[in-house]
Amino acid sequence: MKVKKSSYNNREIARQKKRRRFVMILKFFLLGNPLSLCMKIINSVVIVGLYYGFITTFSIGPSYLFLLRA
Repeated sequence: MKVKKSSYNNREIARQKKRRRFVMILKFFLLGNPLSLCMKIINSVVIVGLYYGFITTFSIGPSYLFLLRA
């Protein structure tokens, strides 16, 4: 089964376009605005912390949290 050269070129062109798009996105996030990147990371960390905090609260039970405080 032979592969047509035109389809090979189309596949290569598509690969190059994807790579270029990825590099542009990477440059935008890392080089464009580092403060924005830091804020997104910190925001994600806060959300994950709240999520696990609520899971812990509901698994222990709110009434036992007062006992832990004493």
